[in-house]
Amino acid sequence: MLIPEDKISELKKLCIEKINNGKYNLLKEDDAIYILFRWRDWSSNLEEYKNYLDFVYNNEEMFLQFLRKFEYNTHSHDKGFNYDNLKEFYTIDDTREKLLLFKKSEGLYTKWKSIIDNFLDNIK
Repeated sequence: MLIPEDKISELKKLCIEKINNGKYNLLKEDDAIYILFRWRDWSSNLEEYKNYLDFVYNNEEMFLQFLRKFEYNTHSHDKGFNYDNLKEFYTIDDTREKLLLFKKSEGLYTKWKSIIDNFLDNIK
């Protein structure tokens, strides 16, 4: 065994502490969604995790950066969207309503058009 069984919870606590300390830069990481899943799964206190998701949701730029993590390239060189994983964090309906509002904001829509349109055009 690489890590002794009695040290795993200690390692998880250390990881949660590191994630919490770097949470405002988390969306710069390629594996941000994976890290968020680990944060949720390993945390003994989900309050910080939930507060972070609320913070992201209420910050337009961060929310759109977050959504970009769910985009993927299809075989036809189009963009797809992983709605199933997104549902682990926010509802599809709430996200849709938020993006419809963003679409009315000229500056925001111009900057984030591809992610907004990809989500809205491919919604299930």
